[in-house]
Amino acid sequence: SRLLVQARRHDARFELNVDFSVDNGTLVLFGASGAGKTSTLHAIAGLLALDGGRIQVDDTVYYDASQGVNLPASQRRLGYVFQNYALFPHLTVLQNIAFGLGSQRDRLEHARQWLTRMRMKDFGERYPHELSGGQQQRVALARALAPRPRLLLLDEPFAALDRVLRERLQAELRQLQHDLSLIVIYVTHSLDDAFAVGDHMAVLHEGHVLQQGPLDDVFQHPANETVAEILGIRNLFR
Repeated sequence: SRLLVQARRHDARFELNVDFSVDNGTLVLFGASGAGKTSTLHAIAGLLALDGGRIQVDDTVYYDASQGVNLPASQRRLGYVFQNYALFPHLTVLQNIAFGLGSQRDRLEHARQWLTRMRMKDFGERYPHELSGGQQQRVALARALAPRPRLLLLDEPFAALDRVLRERLQAELRQLQHDLSLIVIYVTHSLDDAFAVGDHMAVLHEGHVLQQGPLDDVFQHPANETVAEILGIRNLFR
């Protein structure tokens, strides 16, 4: 699979002008708060109106300003895990996972399979408020993956979790990405997170991608002083 993103949006408060591509694997969108990471996810998901550009997964064009193509979010075949998980409080865990499967006849059975896969088999009848943060995160991941998306978008998904739980979920995410051959776009401002889950990195600053490449390359060979500072590299020799 291959994702191409060229997204332009300009308003009085912020200019987004990102350009990157990724083949199979996990791309980390890295940068400080306000760099445009979540806006980029929203653009890919069809939740942000753009002024120009092109977004494409393999042969499917999600958005192309020049051709007047703009697929609605519901047709983009992607999973999205929001920072606050965004589970439906009035639905059980099983109903939350089944929600994205529409009217599929075997949707509850399919949802149960995902519950088992996420080690939540005995939690199907509980409600989100009865779960821990880590359990809610697993349900949010299961709900995003149940419809078999081609693309998984994650917005700082493990930020609120303690270190042990975060490391466990990071390992599970890497396994899921490998098993399902997904393209994953992972937003974070934590280098630990980036190295735990990522294959590639795009460094964002003020709505622009300053550098993109394999994670180790970007970290060991920052393109300029701004990238080095964003990555927290302290030893700069001029």
